[in-house]
Amino acid sequence: MEQENLFSEFVAEYLVFKDKSILSPHYIPPKLPYRESEIKSVVKLMSPALKNEKPPNIFIYGKTGVGKTIVTRFVSGELLDVCRKKGIGLHVVYINNKVHDSKYRVLVKLLRDLWEQETNYFTSKGVKVHESGAPPSVLYETLVGFINDGGAGVVTILDEVDAVKDLDSLLYTLTRINDEIKKGFLAVVGISNNLFFKRDLDPRSKSTLCEEELVFPPYNAKQLIKIMKERVKQGFKEGVVDDSAVRLIAAVASKEGGDARYALRLLRKAGEIAEAREAKMMTTDDVEAAKKGVEEDVVLEGLSTLPDHQQVLLLTLANLTENEQRDLTGEKRTQFMSGEVYEEYRKLCRQIKEKPRSMRWIREYLNDLEMLGFVSMQFSGKGSRGQSRFIELGEDPQKIKQYVIKSLKLSS
Repeated sequence: MEQENLFSEFVAEYLVFKDKSILSPHYIPPKLPYRESEIKSVVKLMSPALKNEKPPNIFIYGKTGVGKTIVTRFVSGELLDVCRKKGIGLHVVYINNKVHDSKYRVLVKLLRDLWEQETNYFTSKGVKVHESGAPPSVLYETLVGFINDGGAGVVTILDEVDAVKDLDSLLYTLTRINDEIKKGFLAVVGISNNLFFKRDLDPRSKSTLCEEELVFPPYNAKQLIKIMKERVKQGFKEGVVDDSAVRLIAAVASKEGGDARYALRLLRKAGEIAEAREAKMMTTDDVEAAKKGVEEDVVLEGLSTLPDHQQVLLLTLANLTENEQRDLTGEKRTQFMSGEVYEEYRKLCRQIKEKPRSMRWIREYLNDLEMLGFVSMQFSGKGSRGQSRFIELGEDPQKIKQYVIKSLKLSS
């Protein structure tokens, strides 16, 4: 008797899925419903590239999953198509700054992508972009030379731009390129989930990045239903997804700030659960079962987009909460005075060799964290140094510790 191959059970056709790639957050559909106004704005701002003129630098922000990245990539892709047809030299480079998180890494990624697009140019110049270790000055001169020699435009999309550790230096470098070239241009599109990170920027960097600003609003439940139904139509077999499951996904995602990416994850995960139980229909039960795993992923993703010091602050609160401190009644403490939190934060900064921020910055960070739902606060009244606050962690301290240690690559 012939032995069954180990992969035999995975060869069978999907029961519910038609094309799972349609459910990926990286898939760019041919139409983007409810983002017509935002698309029009980005098109208008990028249009000078059609005349080989530099578009303004654009800063796009809004909550996670509101279409910032997909709209930017959609519009830049359309722009690239028109330029190619008209013989206009243009290059678009997309850079994920959670991966390429320093000036050096951004410059290397930028040049490597340009090398892929214009291999003949770099080969003729004897430039070996794929060799690591080149000093930043060489990378800079290579980039200036490439733009100057070809007279082409380069649009650099910096996604999650706030994750760049030396952003002021990067923005200064990219801006200076336009002062040194005689033809062509380099334009920057910065994308961020963090509406507050601009406060940390040098004033020159702020004016450089934010020549034009666009804010993307969250989707509402009705809009999410239509978006999800379109993905269901393309990604699932006909008639296998119950309408009530789609409505539940939209309702849950709208409570998560109108996050379409969250809704897509939920849709895909629920489909996988239905597939695993060999069901012929994906139901609300599958959505409920999918929620736990997806919610944990979303918390980690949301936390990882925070500035490092906000993450350290959350780790401080997690440590305090887990220390089993008791109040006067013998109850375990979950609320801590702002001064107490600040002292523990300073200690933790010393341990991980980070320079602590001032108390003023910590107050700002706490306000941001409260707005995002990571902490809750209430005023305790006037203290010797002004009005103090009780601060309480809004998430499981063990999970926060696990997430922050992983995100900041700390030793546990």
